Amino acid sequence: EFYLKDDAKGDPLVSEDVLVALYDQKMSDLQKLRELALQVNAALLPLFKTANFSLVDFKLEFGKDTKGEIVLADEISPDTCRIWDVASGKKFDKDLFRLDLGDLIQGYTEVRDRLKRVLNS
Repeated sequence: EFYLKDDAKGDPLVSEDVLVALYDQKMSDLQKLRELALQVNAALLPLFKTANFSLVDFKLEFGKDTKGEIVLADEISPDTCRIWDVASGKKFDKDLFRLDLGDLIQGYTEVRDRLKRVLNS
């Protein structure tokens, strides 16, 4: 899915045709964004699964470097993902804060610690 990064408009969902027609995007760039997003998904899903998390969804922001190459331009963190415990369904993402579900720092620390254990094993 593509969303227009525009706070005033509420970051609306937009089609590829709209991006090409109104925002001067190239279809080849949109295809590259899709490919990169699927690569990120393929890397993150097993990582989070091994840490006993469900990676429900995530947001990626891309930009172009000085050579015009598309690059990931934002962090991947509990602020940009929905991360739930596999067994309990407990949330370990920004919803802890937004929905007043618990201690944000404790939740983010748990994500960090579980991922560190997986990556260091």
